[in-house]
Amino acid sequence: RGPVVLLTNAPRVPEAVQDQFKGIGVPPDCYDVIVSSGGACRAELARRSARGTLPLYYIGSDRDLSIFQGLDIKLTGLDEAKVMLVTGLRDDDGETPADYGAELAAVAEKGLTMLCANPDLVVHRGKRLYWCAGALARDYAALGGDIIYYGKPHGPVYDMARAKITALSGGAVKKMLAIGDGMPTDIKGANAEGMDVLFIAD
Repeated sequence: RGPVVLLTNAPRVPEAVQDQFKGIGVPPDCYDVIVSSGGACRAELARRSARGTLPLYYIGSDRDLSIFQGLDIKLTGLDEAKVMLVTGLRDDDGETPADYGAELAAVAEKGLTMLCANPDLVVHRGKRLYWCAGALARDYAALGGDIIYYGKPHGPVYDMARAKITALSGGAVKKMLAIGDGMPTDIKGANAEGMDVLFIAD
């Protein structure tokens, strides 16, 4: 009945998400385009680095480096950084947000804005829960830190999805259905955007 956009809070660019799908057997013909929080965050990083080399303080895993590869960005220590990017914990197998308390306090003292590339607090992988970037953003907010969120349930990523749908449809689409399994992200975001929504409970 219309184009299918997969909207994910993965802190990676859509091409990296598509590669991940190949590994787990998601057929490419079941969707038209992917919009990711990582892709939305990368667009902001591209905008900021277009004015000159952007000194960036990074917290996240090496698997998420595609979010800024190819941009005019220099990874730096806290002293030189102009902004902080968080894609997740550096080692989500062995760390918790509590391990970052002193580090986040130092960043807050410097007054850096945090770009949060995944608003999720936790994510399921199999039967286990893993901490996400949103948990560090929550703790940074408690310290008074300034945060810009990319991904559900925040509006900008829905704007990107709508733009893709409009381009695929050749014009504005009046009615859209959101499908998701996360109350604080998928359902909250769809409600805030005035979309019909189908909740997948299990």
